[in-house]
Amino acid sequence: MNKAAVIAGVVVVAVAAYSGVSWYVGKESEDTIRAAIDRSNEQLAGSLADQDSISAKIEIADYDRGIFSSNARYSIIVRDGDETIELAMQDHMQHGPFPLDLVRQGNFAPMLAYSRSNLVDTPSVKRWFEAARGAVPLTVDTQIRTGGAGTSVWEFAPLDWKDDDGTLAFSGGRINVEFTDDFRNSEGNGRFESLVVGDTEAQQTFSLKGIGLESRVTTADDDSVKTDSALRTELTTLEDPSGELLTIERFVAKLESTQRAKLLDAKLRYDLERVRMGEIDLGSMTLGGELADFPFESFSALLSEYDAIAQEQGVEEADEVQLSAEEEQRLLAKLKPLMAAGPKAAVHPVIWRNEKGESVMSLRLAFQGWSGEDPVSIDDAVSRSLKELRFEVSLSRPMFLQAVAQSGMGSEMEMLAAFMFDQYVGRLEEEGLVQRDGDIATIHVVYGEGEVQVNGQGMSVDEFLGRYGDYFL
Repeated sequence: MNKAAVIAGVVVVAVAAYSGVSWYVGKESEDTIRAAIDRSNEQLAGSLADQDSISAKIEIADYDRGIFSSNARYSIIVRDGDETIELAMQDHMQHGPFPLDLVRQGNFAPMLAYSRSNLVDTPSVKRWFEAARGAVPLTVDTQIRTGGAGTSVWEFAPLDWKDDDGTLAFSGGRINVEFTDDFRNSEGNGRFESLVVGDTEAQQTFSLKGIGLESRVTTADDDSVKTDSALRTELTTLEDPSGELLTIERFVAKLESTQRAKLLDAKLRYDLERVRMGEIDLGSMTLGGELADFPFESFSALLSEYDAIAQEQGVEEADEVQLSAEEEQRLLAKLKPLMAAGPKAAVHPVIWRNEKGESVMSLRLAFQGWSGEDPVSIDDAVSRSLKELRFEVSLSRPMFLQAVAQSGMGSEMEMLAAFMFDQYVGRLEEEGLVQRDGDIATIHVVYGEGEVQVNGQGMSVDEFLGRYGDYFL
């Protein structure tokens, strides 16, 4: 037998076999991608439920699957009223088990697919392309392994533009993402050196330097989704021709959230390690907020109903809406399931520190559904829904005086501030609203079950309002 014919036959069989495997892997990749997009759209639909004016969806505009590679276009479509924003990516995917470009790079690990995506020049991102000066503003390289695992690298090109309204300069940077379990879990981090935005009319420049991003998404067996994300900057400044108006050193914003069925738990916290306004050193600050058992779909429905009423009345500003009795009932019908979930909210912690001490504030609210007859007004509903309120303040006298001293208003102002602090706190202490321990003045107010406790002393709501209403209302 002719050896050349035998070798040729073996090659043909091998190529045919690999072609079949590659076609199958390409099909598996498409199925995996479509399943991941379907899950993402379900989560988006749940988050924006009952929002008639706002919608968001990931679409596969085109998917052309071949034997060794596929071409696809993916779009994120966001609609807000009459406005539509489209972010589209054109993707070229090489099928496994051994994508050619990875083999060329010396990577022989079996893969479902390797893809390279480029941002598409749509009207929504036209300015990005103009600012990128001929480069593609965003490219994404993705390796998909079996089991819906893989890596994705997002490369952002530097941007630079200037027009009559202002300027923008962006350093560009990279985000790395690792995903597992059929795209259900992911962990990412990114780094950008700088972002500078100038406002011509205000003659101000806002800049961020040393920008870091972190994100982790975990999906549990019950399909609850936990998200932990953080934004960090080394230096944040706001300047005008006279110099720096505001400087923040080492800013961190953290968001923790868990979405389970139709309820959301979330914690948002800002930490500012050092804040200066011009030459005034304000020290460090922390601001946090929390939600628990929050029915986001019911809340969206309430907002949509309010927007519909505002549109019917032809008003643009929320405070211009004047509710009729019928319109109040429409809102109460949407408010009822929101309160029935028993949501909790808090502004906590709020901390202001300097070298002399710290002052702290906390406000916590717990709500409940109303029983018996429905309330006749919004005010009545809010009153019946408020289950518990806790308000706490701890004010440091040395910290307060140091803040005044940093303002540069002179020793006379410091003496006046000390006098006013002692006089005002002393008066509140006499009335029982404030407790003082040395240089620390505290307030602790708790409302629940129709009674108010002020620093441990119980009283009725009417008595509380009579004694302290002027300080809180």
